[in-house]
Amino acid sequence: MKSLIEEMEASAEVVVLNPTMTLAAIHAHFAHSISWFDALIWAAAKAAGCTIIYTKDIPGVSMIDGVRYVNPLV
Repeated sequence: MKSLIEEMEASAEVVVLNPTMTLAAIHAHFAHSISWFDALIWAAAKAAGCTIIYTKDIPGVSMIDGVRYVNPLV
């Protein structure tokens, strides 16, 4: 298990929220009626250049500003 966690850590990027991302999250929260936490995840993913968010909790829209939501369990 430890090696799996270390492998994930080595291949992932930690994105620290900044004021620009927070403002984008506020806009997405209200414009797309998504939860505040989903909006923060979306803003961080977009800032990092991600084009897909894998989640079982897809919001009411399947794509927001070039970031697509995919349920990996379907």
